[in-house]
Amino acid sequence: MERVTKRLRLREFTIEDLDTTHVYAGDPACVEFMLWGPNTFDETTRFLYDVIENQTVLPRRKYDFALIDNEGRHIGGCGIYLDDTMEKAEVGWILRKEEWNQGYGGEAAQELIRFGFEELGIDEITATCDARNLGSAKVMLKCGMTLGHIRRHHRRDRYDPDVFHDQFEYRIKR
Repeated sequence: MERVTKRLRLREFTIEDLDTTHVYAGDPACVEFMLWGPNTFDETTRFLYDVIENQTVLPRRKYDFALIDNEGRHIGGCGIYLDDTMEKAEVGWILRKEEWNQGYGGEAAQELIRFGFEELGIDEITATCDARNLGSAKVMLKCGMTLGHIRRHHRRDRYDPDVFHDQFEYRIKR
């Protein structure tokens, strides 16, 4: 399965993407506001095997894509994840830090939203981010999403387990 936008190709991951996936999955700057990471090489390997296995599960609820730019470089990843009702989904994305602030996250997110509504028949799509991650919050707004909830003290700090951060939840309906 593959999706194409003006500047990106969203294609399913293969095991050949291991090294280029680990560039961002193992980078503390790239995962600073994520709920996971930075990954060890083994954790990135397990992630890819799980993603590849999910490509064959029916009914399919998880779609993960490698983000490939017009020069053929693997610059990040994104995905859409359906809930058990198959009527709602969550989207997410990550980019190599060299690709930040170039509009790639928004372009990928908009394609995921289009795919979810038009091809998967989803009624509502959400996305979340650490409240300190203003870049992701801006991407969600640019995609037409609106702030639905602010979950206070929802995310545990990765370096201090006694500290929690707020989480923004954005949503868009078909």
